[in-house]
Amino acid sequence: MTAGALSVVEARRQFADLLGRVAYGREEIVIERTGRPMAVLINLEEYRRLKALEAEHREAERAARFALIRRAGERNALDDAAAFAAGLALTEEVRHPDGGR
Repeated sequence: MTAGALSVVEARRQFADLLGRVAYGREEIVIERTGRPMAVLINLEEYRRLKALEAEHREAERAARFALIRRAGERNALDDAAAFAAGLALTEEVRHPDGGR
């Protein structure tokens, strides 16, 4: 799996060749505009793998949120609505310890 970088103009000119390199050669091609990376061409199998990892991560994060909500409710003997609000506050604190800045 090699990564090459091409300008948008070059990628447009070589698009059919790039598709073959990505699909069959399993290359990853970075597309740049004015020298800045803008996109990556990857093969379908790799894309599906990344989407599955993303879904697993979302599910793990969801489970962690619910665990925090349950713990907050048990620790403080809160009703369900208050436990949910407390859990959301805790998860935001975990996700953005610097206050979201």
